[in-house]
Amino acid sequence: MKSITVLSTGNELLSGATADTNSGSISRALFPLEISTRMILVVGDDMDDMERALRYGIDTSDVLIVTGGLGPTDDDNTIAALQKIFGFSIRTDGESRDRMEKFFNTLGMSLSAADIKMVEVPAGVRVIPNGTGLAPGFIIQNDKNIIIALPGVPAEMNEMMELSVIPFLTDEYGIQLRRNIAFRVIGMKESEINSAVASMEIPHDRLAWGITARDGIATVTFSEKQTRAADLDSIVSQGRKLFGERFLEPAYGRPEEEAVVLLREKRKSVSFAESCTGGLVSKRITDIPGSSDVFVGGVVAYSDEVKVRLLGVSKETLTRHGAVSEETAAEMAAGVRGVLAADIGISITGIAGPGGGSDAKPIGTVCFGSADATGVKTFSRSISGNRDRVRTIASLIAIEYLRTVMR
Repeated sequence: MKSITVLSTGNELLSGATADTNSGSISRALFPLEISTRMILVVGDDMDDMERALRYGIDTSDVLIVTGGLGPTDDDNTIAALQKIFGFSIRTDGESRDRMEKFFNTLGMSLSAADIKMVEVPAGVRVIPNGTGLAPGFIIQNDKNIIIALPGVPAEMNEMMELSVIPFLTDEYGIQLRRNIAFRVIGMKESEINSAVASMEIPHDRLAWGITARDGIATVTFSEKQTRAADLDSIVSQGRKLFGERFLEPAYGRPEEEAVVLLREKRKSVSFAESCTGGLVSKRITDIPGSSDVFVGGVVAYSDEVKVRLLGVSKETLTRHGAVSEETAAEMAAGVRGVLAADIGISITGIAGPGGGSDAKPIGTVCFGSADATGVKTFSRSISGNRDRVRTIASLIAIEYLRTVMR
């Protein structure tokens, strides 16, 4: 199996001012190929450091992918460092220069010598066109290995990986694609998911799996160790039976995607009344293209006055039970359903912190309500964590409840 080293360059990466997202994106793009990312390195803009890092990657890997250092400034040293190693001459790539000149002309600007540096490449290399930005990438190929240089701008780098680098490596090495599949599990502890997946019938000699969790959603990924090594459909079927309503189909990256699809299939509309989440639930739904087919609107009823005036929550309910109560959540859900003429009304009211909690209702107490033609239902949850986490998890619970109702 061929090995790859990914080298990300730039002082901003070493200082932490900018996160190195390129190396992860490259590794994910390479995974379906029978090529393993052997190392991920980060180096600053110092010429000597860069040369040492390049030599190390070249000496230890079949393929070295370098990102960054192809711009017009004095600290963009990737080509100069490679020139010290290979001794090539440098030329201007005509097509890239023409594109850049046209771009600057539209801005009423002319090219400078520094700008020309951005479209210079080593002589004799294979140029990788940049359809999003200005600096081209290139491929140096010799008897021992391959060096691929790409711009450091993530959007440019990702497009060039997809359109040029992956097809090149596939053709060069005659590689077939390994398959992988992932499903998501909502609202379970990672340890519980791990135990459940471990009980599945998995051909461990042919299939690797792992779990990543964030904000109440765990992603379980299964990856072939070699091409066509396992029945991935069987794995998904087992997961579907094992996790039931907590299982999110592989076609959906987020539960709100499935919620929108289910609402559309059943020709239902939804509205939200939000207090502590401040519009996060509405945002989650409207992040999904086509949500206008099913989402009527929302009311951020942060104050008691708005709960009463816009949603029809009774003052007696607020006095007797408080704003954070299932009784108030019930009236909020019914109110937003009626006011916005939706088939379903969902409400959220809670204490996100850091203040406002009590012994009876500690920080993290969140009450939910739903109203439809059959009546009103409510439930409460206690969510641990800081203000951001309470609000994020509360918005997820609301979406997940909607998804469950629509199934």
